[in-house]
Amino acid sequence: MKVIDLSHKISEDMPVFPGTLPPKIKTESTVAEDGFREREITMFSHVGTHIDAPAHVLASGKTLDQFSIAKYAGSCCVVNLARSKSKVIDLDFLIGFHCIIEKHDFVLLMSNWSQKWSTEAYYQDYPVLHSEAAEWLTGFPNIKGIGVDASSIDGIESKNLENHKILLEKDIIIVENLNKLDTLPVKEFSFSCFPLKHTEADGSPVRAVAYVS
Repeated sequence: MKVIDLSHKISEDMPVFPGTLPPKIKTESTVAEDGFREREITMFSHVGTHIDAPAHVLASGKTLDQFSIAKYAGSCCVVNLARSKSKVIDLDFLIGFHCIIEKHDFVLLMSNWSQKWSTEAYYQDYPVLHSEAAEWLTGFPNIKGIGVDASSIDGIESKNLENHKILLEKDIIIVENLNKLDTLPVKEFSFSCFPLKHTEADGSPVRAVAYVS
């Protein structure tokens, strides 16, 4: 089995969503002085490759710790958005993947936008689902989560976060800032995105991984 890391590395100089502070990583103890090394890490819950919980945008939404651990793993498929000629992914385009999507727990939307990571272009004009397409995805009873290799499931200028609300109201988790989706096979593979287990988690950085037989 091949294990593929789909996560971006966390560092103090990593790109973060506009308005968010970058992580701070401070060495508190060293082997030379204390006999062991330990660092203090301070960061927001939606930094880097991360999950959005319903509580992220819904006042009465569930937090990540309220879901079973099984919520964060399952069968997965990739939808290649590069086949669309529009930056708005409408239902007419997405419906062509119906037979693939209905078989899986997770759908990863590949735009190859992760190649722009660490550039100003990463937070500009990335492909976004039309709200009708997002609503259509909620009709699949087995879907646990939707992932994107861009900074958000909504456009960078969105104030209402409509796609977030459509998906999260149905307890469909959102995985953002995925990486290297172009290395994944067309055939079925397994996927996991386990969050940190902390109380009342509105979101969490994850180590997103694909397992290919």
